Amino acid sequence: MRDIATTRLSGVLSREVELRELPSGVEVARLRLASTTRRRQGEQWVEKTNRFTVEVSGVQARACAAHLGKGSRVVVDAEIDWREWNMSRTTGGRP
Repeated sequence: MRDIATTRLSGVLSREVELRELPSGVEVARLRLASTTRRRQGEQWVEKTNRFTVEVSGVQARACAAHLGKGSRVVVDAEIDWREWNMSRTTGGRP
């Protein structure tokens, strides 16, 4: 049996949905999702915002582009393809 890493994310779209068509004709929508958590650090509450890029394909891509926009609250059930970048001074802030 194959393992599949899945997750559920909820948050707000931080940009407009980007819709593009692949050479195969399949449409892909890119969603930029921001999710903020609050944690207590001593006597203060500290907020941390996490940002995720979610890609949706096929009929769902067209529906996302038609009905969602910047500021829309969304919940996403997805298979994970994890990539992480650390910003460093040597790259001038670019990954």
